[in-house]
Amino acid sequence: MQMRIVMLALCLLGPATAWAKWSFLTEIGNEMSFLFVDPLSIRKDGDIRQASELVDLKMRGGSGEASVVSLVLYDCKEQRFRTLSVSTYSGPRATGQVVGTSTRPDEWVYPPSGSLAGGILKGLCSRKGETVVRGEKASQEGNQPQGSMNETKVGSANQGSENRRPRGGIPHLSDYGTDVQSMHRYILDVQAIPIETCQKALNRKTPDVAYCLYEHAPKDQRLAMLREAARLGHPMAQNDFAIYLDARNAVGDSAEIARLIRESAQSGVPAAQVTLGWWSMTGEHGIRIDYAEAMNWNMKGYEQGHSEGAKNIGELYAKGLGVPKDLGVAINWYKKVSLSGDDAVMARLSWLERQWDEVQTCEQKRGTSITSPFGQHYCLLPSKDGGKPCRDQAECEFRCLPIPEHQPREALGGQPRGVCSKDNYPFGCQSGVVDNRIVPGPCRD
Repeated sequence: MQMRIVMLALCLLGPATAWAKWSFLTEIGNEMSFLFVDPLSIRKDGDIRQASELVDLKMRGGSGEASVVSLVLYDCKEQRFRTLSVSTYSGPRATGQVVGTSTRPDEWVYPPSGSLAGGILKGLCSRKGETVVRGEKASQEGNQPQGSMNETKVGSANQGSENRRPRGGIPHLSDYGTDVQSMHRYILDVQAIPIETCQKALNRKTPDVAYCLYEHAPKDQRLAMLREAARLGHPMAQNDFAIYLDARNAVGDSAEIARLIRESAQSGVPAAQVTLGWWSMTGEHGIRIDYAEAMNWNMKGYEQGHSEGAKNIGELYAKGLGVPKDLGVAINWYKKVSLSGDDAVMARLSWLERQWDEVQTCEQKRGTSITSPFGQHYCLLPSKDGGKPCRDQAECEFRCLPIPEHQPREALGGQPRGVCSKDNYPFGCQSGVVDNRIVPGPCRD
């Protein structure tokens, strides 16, 4: 049966890249790679779906590949997928020379809920499967499957995503929109022109010329070209050079990093906006902690298609930084970025969901959710006998606490030495009453 499915899919696909019309879905991870799906390649055979997917790499791979095309089989019934074949190309969008191929099918994989592969699986297997994979919004919000690709913002469709004719042969960033997809198209257009075009315009020393030389420069010259493009004020180069300096972690770079990332963000680069948003939360590189600014910059980046902004906004709500703490809202924001499949994001989302379940369970018990000094969740429940005199823990629903005027370890006497606690608050160092003696209690953070 498996062999029949594999052969069927391979026959249906044929030479995909010759006629593929790639539809943008989302960026992947922090390396600014971009995922596309070819709607024309989508096939259905019972519970089986097949699609051709493309990843454009911002930075070339170890073998010089700039893009990767995969034929992927999805099993709707078993909720699993497997990659049937992979081809890598020297140019973007499956152009240039074939760098490598593999037609040996992988083993079946069961994607975790909310992962990128899981989102595509849900989209392909839904009744509106093809629409979902194209990244188009369903006509009604209620028709969107949870975790589908519809939840991924890909920037404003009308923010100049169609570039105008390049002037002088070199693409100008100002002719493109500031959403993620438009900036990716700008990079592709720069990479597509001959290096001679950049070299002929060298005497102009404009930011776009410098960025053009950076994209075409040999590996040993790229850093110098990137620094020059950033010096001339190219917004994307400013972001990339700031991130390079941040990774270098050298003493004395912070002021320059902060300046570059802020200027890039103000110019509309989504990656810089979410970075500035994060640093406004953490205070890195001397940037003042300002949660309102953090929300503003992260929202700007997210609305232009950078899903990292959703994660950062989720963290603001998870910790109550500048906004009321709300785990439910935090989870909704994290789900918008969980399609990236990032392990750290998935782990954080899983932890938030467990905390949210505990909060809801606590509310059902009519308790109050509190957080310990070290961030541990706890359900504070009122006692039924708070204030009742007691001689021992066994006489109370929760604890028998010493009456304040009595001293620790006072000898056994006739009058009760304690009073039942009003709730089950566990933190701090609390003495207790046992056999009408006041004894030291454990300390808990």
